[in-house]
Amino acid sequence: KPVAMVRICGHLVSVNSEAMKLAGIDRDTPDPDGGAIDRDADGEPTGVLRDCRDIVWKAIPPTGTETMVEGLKVASDHALSLGCTGIHDAGIGPQEVAAYQTAHDNGYLKVRANVMLRTETPEAAMKLGIRTGFGDPMLRIGPVKLLIDGSLGAHTAALFEPYEDDPSNTGLLLEDPAAISDKMAAAHGHGFQVATHAIGDLAIEHVIDGIQKTLRGEPRKDHRHRIEHCELLSAQQIERIRDLGIVPAMQPNFIGEWSGPGSMYRQRLGERRDRASNPYRVLLDEGITVAFGSDGMPFNPIYGIWSAVNHPIKESRISLVEAVKCYTLNSAYAGFHEDHVGSVEAGKLADIAVFDRDLTEVAPETIRDAECVMTLVNGKILYHKEK
Repeated sequence: KPVAMVRICGHLVSVNSEAMKLAGIDRDTPDPDGGAIDRDADGEPTGVLRDCRDIVWKAIPPTGTETMVEGLKVASDHALSLGCTGIHDAGIGPQEVAAYQTAHDNGYLKVRANVMLRTETPEAAMKLGIRTGFGDPMLRIGPVKLLIDGSLGAHTAALFEPYEDDPSNTGLLLEDPAAISDKMAAAHGHGFQVATHAIGDLAIEHVIDGIQKTLRGEPRKDHRHRIEHCELLSAQQIERIRDLGIVPAMQPNFIGEWSGPGSMYRQRLGERRDRASNPYRVLLDEGITVAFGSDGMPFNPIYGIWSAVNHPIKESRISLVEAVKCYTLNSAYAGFHEDHVGSVEAGKLADIAVFDRDLTEVAPETIRDAECVMTLVNGKILYHKEK
């Protein structure tokens, strides 16, 4: 039986021999652009694929649009049960665009979706004159999504210095930085916001350079270009992010899961770089608008809030109010939607989550135990926990 197991980050896939046979992977298969096929001492593929899962995905029967629509229905209900009223989908193609529209038309899409365009979709949208913000309050076109590196867990995030537990490896650049910069400039020139996945400090440097070059070529004051994840940062990079008006879109649940003594990040980066990763306190003190999300690892926003408040690196911890704002108003800002959602005030849409306790009155370490009991979107109760 062909088997493919995907690491939680999506950047590493382990396949068995039958799957390799179906995908046509053998010792003569070259590494794809930007990716790597692990091989044994004799040059035979081991079945571990790093940031090149497309070469085996082509052998898997495609998911039907109807299945995607059903998935969006299930996902919407799950999001509502966690108090989540909106999502930013970090990269969809033509089939997913159709699935979102069908789900929206049928009333299955119950949370606000800001969708990022990937693969061939951005070019098609640009030809049509579509740009960031197109849509309605429930389904909107967001940024063009780009990727420049992988993940720390898969040893594919691009670093200046080698991995602590793999000294011969500095990660992968999935695309030539000059090509990424050209794509940024094209999207920017067509009125798009750009969101680029970058985790390692080397990858982040290239993204900042690309945004700076793009803005020099065609200045736009309120561009809100994003760096997705933006985890391993230097002091100089933080200053450049501030000065260029870049929005770091970060996931505090990552450090709740993988940072601190004895953690996966500590193994990958060593203590010095782990302590420098995800510096929320410094970013906020510099006046940078940080947007929080989950990347589905895990999905629960309350877990992310708990992670930020209880950051394993004490000097990077932020307050409860700051963490909530990063998940609400700042994330609305990252989607050009802060005039309509993100805070409870007159004139805005009533997107409200109610929890079973006053988070300001509980011990910080117990925040993650809070449960959502009611969720409203646009003033309508769409989730109510059964007693």
